[in-house]
Amino acid sequence: MKKFASALMATFVLFLASLFLAGAAVAASACQPGQNGQEPYPPGCQGESTSQETAEPGESVNITSGDGEFDAGTQVSVVLVRCATNEQVADLGDATVSVLGGAEVTFTVPELPPGEYCVLFSGVLNGAPKTASTSFSVGSGSVTDGLPVTGTDVMWLVGVGSGVALLGTGVVFLARSRRVAVPA
Repeated sequence: MKKFASALMATFVLFLASLFLAGAAVAASACQPGQNGQEPYPPGCQGESTSQETAEPGESVNITSGDGEFDAGTQVSVVLVRCATNEQVADLGDATVSVLGGAEVTFTVPELPPGEYCVLFSGVLNGAPKTASTSFSVGSGSVTDGLPVTGTDVMWLVGVGSGVALLGTGVVFLARSRRVAVPA
């Protein structure tokens, strides 16, 4: 009975650790405000907008960086990347920053597989390099039952944590079953 109680306790501790890691993963993926004059993270959290949240290949999309993102009158380069891999899929050219410090680009969505895509604006703010981004979804994989998909999928992380907890239980049982009482 003692073996079972200690194995159960080890499993419980590992389960709590996996829940902690899952919570940390969700918190890390949320939009974090900037501190001490730093930019918010990820860069697309503040100010940027799209003309629509989802688009199909061939549709026209208008993307705007937030005002005050870049030095007025400068040029910013604009690229389209796959958010999950950061792989560049299209060069959208350059845009001139308005007097308010924002840039705007309109483009036709190229033939792309369904998924989340980010538009990155790269320019200068107060003489220092600056990047701003915003995202939109391509294809039907982005909407479920008419509602947009939000949040982060962490079920795989919970599954891995549960697997580690079960593995730990097995190791504890194996280690305890190999102990042999030595006569004194």
